[in-house]
Amino acid sequence: MIAFLTVSIGLSACTQISQPPAKESPQPPAKDLPFVGTRFVNFEGKPETTKLVAIAIDGTTVIRSFGSDHPTIDYRGQFSNLVRLSDGSRFQFKKIQDPKTKFPKNVVTKLSKNGQIAKGCKTKEAMCEAELTSSLSSSAIKEGRYIQSGTVHAIDIKGNQYRPVIESGALPWRELYELTPIQPGAVFDGKAVWCLPPNNQPGRCTEAGWKSGSS
Repeated sequence: MIAFLTVSIGLSACTQISQPPAKESPQPPAKDLPFVGTRFVNFEGKPETTKLVAIAIDGTTVIRSFGSDHPTIDYRGQFSNLVRLSDGSRFQFKKIQDPKTKFPKNVVTKLSKNGQIAKGCKTKEAMCEAELTSSLSSSAIKEGRYIQSGTVHAIDIKGNQYRPVIESGALPWRELYELTPIQPGAVFDGKAVWCLPPNNQPGRCTEAGWKSGSS
């Protein structure tokens, strides 16, 4: 009897040890998100004042600025209808009815550090409220070879397709919708910005577009 109990207890212990660890449940989608994906907002209408807003399905949000030589992250965190940017100003997200189409649309209101309407942004040159758009322009991306400075990598664009080019040669063609135009002659592939040098001028690729001159 004692031997039987010993064996039983040992088997029970082994059974417990051999059980696989519990799997973590996937992160549930966040609620009340204005969209999932990438949108752009521009209060002043200038290429250098463009901001990208990316929201993941779990609510992770990144707001970054275009128009400088180096990437700028203005906000990284969970989505909220009111977020504080790195300079202390705030973005307020809301949905309003388009007076022309009568359909709802997502807009962003620019607020100052104290949460009030930003001073001086009610002029024609600088609006307080701007719509979130899916692209910067409805015009097609120009064909050609998009490059970065200091690398042999490139992106070839032709028609509705593009293909990455690496050291070993060109990769298969892919659908053009995977690229996002951020400036005339500049596209974003989700990781980096690529530029189309005008007339093959020497220079470098920045988030503000191609900067001519010696690199």
